[in-house]
Amino acid sequence: MDPNIARFLISAGFPPKVMVLDYETFFDTEYSLKKMTAPQYIADDRFELLGTAWKLGDAPTTLTPTSPMVPGNITLVGHNLGFDAMLMAMWYGVRPKYMIDTLGLARYVLPKHKHSLADVAKKLGLQAKGDTKQFKGVHFDELWADPEKLAAMREYACLDVDLTHQIFHLLLPEIDNPAIELRLIHHT
Repeated sequence: MDPNIARFLISAGFPPKVMVLDYETFFDTEYSLKKMTAPQYIADDRFELLGTAWKLGDAPTTLTPTSPMVPGNITLVGHNLGFDAMLMAMWYGVRPKYMIDTLGLARYVLPKHKHSLADVAKKLGLQAKGDTKQFKGVHFDELWADPEKLAAMREYACLDVDLTHQIFHLLLPEIDNPAIELRLIHHT
């Protein structure tokens, strides 16, 4: 962990240990977040967690078939973290106390730009985000039984987490008063 980021988090009252997390879920033509609200999507009988990409500190990013244990003494980071946090609460009963959404951070620091993960990565000169089209209609059992599909998912999901991690490290220092602004960003 960059010592400056750790000091920044501590000054805002956040734990310096960071976990970046992104859930990958089943979707198809009729069942997707483009056609439903997040609560409807997560509560639907068709909902399936395909895997979780996550990174603790500066360790390598990994993809696991289930959600990792999320300790209470960490700062959870994600892009569009509202979805992941809702999934975590609804499925696992976990409600992290310290969260930073890089979507909100990007809206705050880059207000005149688009804020999808792909758009923010492009604006910051990072690697291009992958595409989920290849996973449309793929269920958990099919994914984890097929080494090629699993390798493609691992590459896609881990890249999302790595991009989020980079965005976090690039945008967080742009905040002038972290103790106030991080809490405001969380509510905007």
